[in-house]
Amino acid sequence: MQKKDSTVQNWDKLTYDEQQYWQRRQQVFAGMIDRMDQSIGRIRKTLKELKKDKNTLIIFLSDNGAQGGDRTRVYTARNTETVGLPGSYDVQNSNWSQTGNSPLRSYKDNPYEGGIGAPFIVWYPKEVRANVIKKGVGHLIDIAPTLYDFAGATYPEHVGDTAINTLPGLSLRPLLRSDSNQVDRHVPLFWERAGNRAVRYGKWKLVSLFKDGNKPELYNIDEDRGENNNLASRYPAIVKDLEARYKAWAEENSVVDYKRLKTTNQFR
Repeated sequence: MQKKDSTVQNWDKLTYDEQQYWQRRQQVFAGMIDRMDQSIGRIRKTLKELKKDKNTLIIFLSDNGAQGGDRTRVYTARNTETVGLPGSYDVQNSNWSQTGNSPLRSYKDNPYEGGIGAPFIVWYPKEVRANVIKKGVGHLIDIAPTLYDFAGATYPEHVGDTAINTLPGLSLRPLLRSDSNQVDRHVPLFWERAGNRAVRYGKWKLVSLFKDGNKPELYNIDEDRGENNNLASRYPAIVKDLEARYKAWAEENSVVDYKRLKTTNQFR
């Protein structure tokens, strides 16, 4: 089971002033979402006025994960006012992030679903049906191949005498324009940041955190996207396979050894 985030306090145990402070944070957050929603509406209105709306693909997605962390975390160098006033520069923090991410686990910086997951919405009435939810695993690396596919363009193999690496993702156009509701990804996906790692291959996801010595955790995401039940001890062969795949990917992509950087003070 998940460990409780010790930085998240019980709402009923906060003082009145503290409740007002955290309520104001969420009001500002809601205001930012409303402003973004209105801005998307203005873009669509302008596209319609320009008669470009029938041939414009709109993709909406957020940054990965809610902003968690210690409840007192602020960017003090920039923060010169209280929340919501000009000069304030605060983040959502764990007290609200754990609500916004629920039922997903953890926050930004961690490779759990709450740290790397993001919404992905596509609007293109010419080919994409409305109000349809597709399942499976998509990734940012899929956006470029998808746009090239919709545009009927070819990704270059060379620029001058320089060979260009092929795009690593896959086009989601066949999925978006068909009755299929499942992303068919036959290769694993990998993540690494600050020594924290993850591998997703089919229904299986391997997670390891630097602070825990990269001890492997295994989850069946199809049945447990909240990552509550660690199955590593039950399926050691799957853990071994995913760890080997991660090692090969890290070597191929020159992933820097975070432990070495820490011990040599190259990264602080």
